[in-house]
Amino acid sequence: MITLRAVGGGLQVVGGVAGGVATSWTGVGAVVGAVAVVHNADDLQAGIRQL
Repeated sequence: MITLRAVGGGLQVVGGVAGGVATSWTGVGAVVGAVAVVHNADDLQAGIRQL
């Protein structure tokens, strides 16, 4: 379960980066993508700390 949190957080970071890059031409997409990356990076580090 703990490893799944780290893996899930990592996948969400990748999704946030991809979404931010794909929609960065709007400016809003870049901001939303950055927020998603920061939020999901927290999930990633929490999962790693629980290992």
